[in-house]
Amino acid sequence: MRRSVAIRLGLATLLAASIAPALGAGVPALDECDLLVRDRPREPYSYFCYVLAVRGGRDADDAARRLEAILTLHPDLHRARLYLGWIEEIRESPRSETIIREAMDGMEAAGDHWGMVYGGTGFSFRLGQ
Repeated sequence: MRRSVAIRLGLATLLAASIAPALGAGVPALDECDLLVRDRPREPYSYFCYVLAVRGGRDADDAARRLEAILTLHPDLHRARLYLGWIEEIRESPRSETIIREAMDGMEAAGDHWGMVYGGTGFSFRLGQ
């Protein structure tokens, strides 16, 4: 596993601990993530559920497809794009960096400073490789 993936997954685990009460116990099913997104579409942690699911062993291909479908309908959900990039990185997809950069550009344009810091952390580790 590449070092940046391992570090990013470590950071994801820390975030998971902070949002676990919203998701319930255990690894969420992708259908649970869909429901969370449906019920709380503007909450960034709703989309992070897919990362948690993949990190817990759920189907990364299916999670990526679900996020891509959401982004087709709502391209302004930049944090959802960031999490798609993270899933692509877990899948070791060559497009992960492009997706993450697009998310970072979108978050910057939208003034999402927290998202910029959070998303930029992964790039700082990547540059250190």
